[in-house]
Amino acid sequence: MVLKRGALVGVRLGVLTLLFWLWLSSPPITRADVISKEGTLTQDETWPGGNIYIINDHVTINPGVTLVIQPGAIVKFNTNAYMSVYGTLRIQGTADQRVILTSLKDDAVGGDTNGDGIATSPKSGDWASIVFFAAGAPGDDLIEYATIRYGGHYNDTDPGVLILNDASPTIRHSSITSNRHGLVAWGMSFPTVINNAIYRNDFFGFYNGSKASVVTAQYNWWGDASGPNDPSFDCDDPTHLYNPDGRGDSVSDYIIYKPWTALAVGVTSLNINGTVFVSDTQTLPHVATLNGTNITVAVPLACRPQKLTASLGGRNVLLSDSDGDGLWTGVISKTTTTRRTYELTTTATGGTCDPVFSTIATVTLLPASGYVLDADSGAAIAGARVTVYRYDAATNTFTIWNAYANGQINPQITDAQGRFAWDLPDGRYYILAHKAGYVDNRTDPFDVPPPLANMNITLSRRPYLVALPIIVNQQPIQPAAHAAGECNTQAVPAVTPDRW
Repeated sequence: MVLKRGALVGVRLGVLTLLFWLWLSSPPITRADVISKEGTLTQDETWPGGNIYIINDHVTINPGVTLVIQPGAIVKFNTNAYMSVYGTLRIQGTADQRVILTSLKDDAVGGDTNGDGIATSPKSGDWASIVFFAAGAPGDDLIEYATIRYGGHYNDTDPGVLILNDASPTIRHSSITSNRHGLVAWGMSFPTVINNAIYRNDFFGFYNGSKASVVTAQYNWWGDASGPNDPSFDCDDPTHLYNPDGRGDSVSDYIIYKPWTALAVGVTSLNINGTVFVSDTQTLPHVATLNGTNITVAVPLACRPQKLTASLGGRNVLLSDSDGDGLWTGVISKTTTTRRTYELTTTATGGTCDPVFSTIATVTLLPASGYVLDADSGAAIAGARVTVYRYDAATNTFTIWNAYANGQINPQITDAQGRFAWDLPDGRYYILAHKAGYVDNRTDPFDVPPPLANMNITLSRRPYLVALPIIVNQQPIQPAAHAAGECNTQAVPAVTPDRW
């Protein structure tokens, strides 16, 4: 069939007419409005979600005035910009629509708002702070389901992104990350800080500059399963908390940070080969090898990631949740010939929880390890005392190895899986296991290196129960200086603002 010229023109006009009506009937494309905010608020305001609010200099909330920032709003601060709260600030995000408070240079949310392409990128200290002053009752000020990042350049003595001056806001379900300092409290401040991710801040995650008040910050994730770093022990601090081995953000004295959350916000539990590490535990998995090890990561259903990848020491495994119950499972393998500590991380794609990239646990792989087992049943023996002896060439004898000098404990008490593990320096050793009601047993002498995993020790039950004497020389070797959590005459350097 051959179309005539007039017919062809008619077809073209019909197509164009159809496209025109489709365009008219289609919903309009909505774009975020960019709104500048400056000066003093003298009456209540609400900043709806879906918009980008730019603070170029400062916003002050007067006494008696309330500012509400709704879910999905993005607030970007220009260099050194800040907000002063003399009235009430309520940042009310949700799990699905967080409120973002960030740098104007942050193109990852809201796009290239400052219009400079890739010429600038965000960093800690780009903007200043949100400063709360004494106003209403504790809890009137609220920050929930918010992400606060790239701030903390208020001045040299208050470099916190959230500064509390005799103020007691409630801060929960939020991420405070990549700032100079996270929270700084002064005077009679009694905030409620719970279920947050406070991590990757340059200096302190939380600093309390007042000895007049003890602040509570429990069940927070500080960037590592070992908890916040607290190397200072002030004998006047009534909390008596001390965590020098914590690898998370630093905290000062006069803060009740225990218990902390050992798993990242957005992860509720971790299961490694049947051992469950829940969100309020402070026990880290120590294993000799992860060889075909089953791991299960529990993720809240509200996060709804499309894909979840676990990584450990360069080994990646794609986890699956086939039945949609929020339990993501997979098998991961990793071995080591020396003591190595790895971060077990997850990366979520397409989810709604923050952070998308999370360190969910710290796994230490030890080259000298094993289990104490019942000789008859093969069952694990929990509560067994396991002591390692080292060969001394000068005396031609084996003596108890001084583990404390190497930052470890000897003897150890086996856990529920009957497990023990050490990081042994080069030398010759044997390991003795003791449990009431069993006959003592030991390994044959062995050399390190090479690493020896799964050095299982079996114990046979005694035919009759007898009272065993206490072997004094098998008690742990204690340090001469004070133990963690005890006061002595050694000076502990104070952390003061002029040392920040």
